[in-house]
Amino acid sequence: MLQDHTPKKLVMSFGGNYNLNAENVITQQMNQFIQIIKKYNISPDRCFFITPTFEMQVRDQRNVPSRTRQTSEQVHSIISKLIGDHCQTISGVKLMEDSAYFDGKELLLRVPVNGRNGCMGAAENDNVHICGMAALDYAEKICQLLN
Repeated sequence: MLQDHTPKKLVMSFGGNYNLNAENVITQQMNQFIQIIKKYNISPDRCFFITPTFEMQVRDQRNVPSRTRQTSEQVHSIISKLIGDHCQTISGVKLMEDSAYFDGKELLLRVPVNGRNGCMGAAENDNVHICGMAALDYAEKICQLLN
């Protein structure tokens, strides 16, 4: 995509899947990412990497036990060190700590968006995919940071 398009800003976010990866996998992927942003001259003022946020509240059973605040903060620390000054890192945890949809401990509350049928598909009852009002709040917070 970067070969054919020069974005005003490059925003990367791989979410909670990184909480499942070992540090060496994250390191390998971040090194590849750094090579790409260097190749296409993406300056740090135009580059943003958003690290995972809190896990989502579930209806009955968590499906990814490693998706926790602690692992999200560890992933943020690893990515921040690896990316260094090549790209700005934004902690998804810090971003949502003051959200009305954060329970104050570890979870984003599952509140449907008015007029929508809630969280669908893979996000319907898992703790990884952010959905509903928490997702809307998350997106709005990211947009405020980028604008």
